[in-house]
Amino acid sequence: MPAAPKATRASKIGIHPEGDYVGDNDMNGTSSNGNGARSHHEDKFRALARTAPVERSVALPLQTEETVESEAHLTTLAPVSEYLEKLDGPQTIHKVTLIPGDGIGPEVMQAVLRILDATGVKFDFERFTAGADAFELYGEYIPSDLYESIERNRVALKGPVTTPIGGGFKSINVTLRKKFDLFANFRPIKNLPGIETKWPGVDLVIVRENTEGEYLGLEHEVVPGVVEAIKVITEKGSTRIANFAFDYARRHGRKKICAIHKANIMKLSDGLFLRCARKVAEGYPDVAYSEQLIDNTCMQLVMNPYQYDTLLLENLYGDIVSDLCSAFVGGLGLVPGANLGADCAIFEAVHGSAPDIAGKDMANPTALLQSAVLMLRHLGEFTAADKVQKALETVYGVGKMLTRDVGGTCGTGQFADAVLAAMG
Repeated sequence: MPAAPKATRASKIGIHPEGDYVGDNDMNGTSSNGNGARSHHEDKFRALARTAPVERSVALPLQTEETVESEAHLTTLAPVSEYLEKLDGPQTIHKVTLIPGDGIGPEVMQAVLRILDATGVKFDFERFTAGADAFELYGEYIPSDLYESIERNRVALKGPVTTPIGGGFKSINVTLRKKFDLFANFRPIKNLPGIETKWPGVDLVIVRENTEGEYLGLEHEVVPGVVEAIKVITEKGSTRIANFAFDYARRHGRKKICAIHKANIMKLSDGLFLRCARKVAEGYPDVAYSEQLIDNTCMQLVMNPYQYDTLLLENLYGDIVSDLCSAFVGGLGLVPGANLGADCAIFEAVHGSAPDIAGKDMANPTALLQSAVLMLRHLGEFTAADKVQKALETVYGVGKMLTRDVGGTCGTGQFADAVLAAMG
């Protein structure tokens, strides 16, 4: 079978050093004594243990037109026929749930919407607030109408939402990912033209398991002064994220996958993750497979990121390493992100809400714009996605109309104007 054509992966670059989120900062369980600590979470463990037979199927992100046509034999978490029907030519109107976020979220979202409008693709956006702003209005951090909109539309575009550190409400990002079982976090790391970094020509793909590990939120106080956090790894979760990584690598011409772990210390949990990855790797002899300790990986990445191609990681490791890798191409402010599951997908900027510059027309919308490009590809709007990506890269290549975080003097609106002008 001929190899699938290599897709155009979104580039990225940026700043705003606030992270995507700082874990789920309100994963507090009920206090209990040492004898009863684990029984508090017994039902959750039973539910995790009752997993269906592990499928050899994965979600299929970021298609090219050629890939959709030539790779119809690949299985997906949803039936193949359903997936291909979804991508069988552009729809008249795409219904998309819109979450502008807070801080700089609304202004970068507005810039992105102007550019999406110029593509000619027709959208019906359903706009919602989330987080502290939503609680003030509706008494809920994630309104029930927002959940229903995502369930109905199956696609969402999301700006940054502030997460309190060390207390307060749970991370909106983590909550949405768990609610809709968005098990695959996909983040491409690639330089934009015209931006000088220490590491030119980086081309990495980070595949992160998005629903398990420490982010399940199983925390409780055993006795005063002693807090326990429980890490959960399952065969089902590990196998499907490995399938996702290997299927993506094969279809997009990626040659190597390195599974990142700490199985020398966490022998059972990380050991299970590795066993699942090894088993999946057996079915992909065309993709070289290796393993590496997480601490060594961080050192090796800083010394020479070119030795890697695709990294496969558990949830917490992936959160840290994906942010680290964004520094190779300029930072989080322009790095796109996609959260993918069997039925839904949420595309989001991965930087923080940067409240210090909110409302000052200083924010760089590139992270959210490149996430929107990934969304366009997911919706089958390949021509529009290519048009926006080419215009964005043209603006960066010329280098005269950039925002301050990447050495320019333009505001958010002026940058969007430049992208629109480049689109013609």
